[in-house]
Amino acid sequence: MPPFRLLVVSAGFAAIVAIGLYDLHIHQSEPLSLLSVPLGLTFLLAVALGRGWARPMGTTVAGLLLIHGTGLLFVAMAALRRAMNMRHPPDVASYLGTTGATRLVVGLLLLWCMRQWVIAEWFAQRASRRG
Repeated sequence: MPPFRLLVVSAGFAAIVAIGLYDLHIHQSEPLSLLSVPLGLTFLLAVALGRGWARPMGTTVAGLLLIHGTGLLFVAMAALRRAMNMRHPPDVASYLGTTGATRLVVGLLLLWCMRQWVIAEWFAQRASRRG
């Protein structure tokens, strides 16, 4: 059984992939969602199968999440400023800010988790058992 912290981070990352799929369904052309959804599904499959290359891929995906989350926070701040100038409710800004902050938190947790020795040991054990 995988370590608990890997399960928790994978569950959070599955939520990020679900948000990316929702964004693709609504907006249909956000470039980072087009990139992060297939990478995210591949990463989750690699973790579920216990593949050794899931660790470096997790670090890469965490970096992409940090970049995407930072970009969404900047867009959310611009949308919030625009909504305050036009006296509209900041619903788009709050959605973008929430998803941006969620991506940042899950990206940091994923980066932290992939650098833990317990995770590396678990992936090595799975690889040696496989053959």
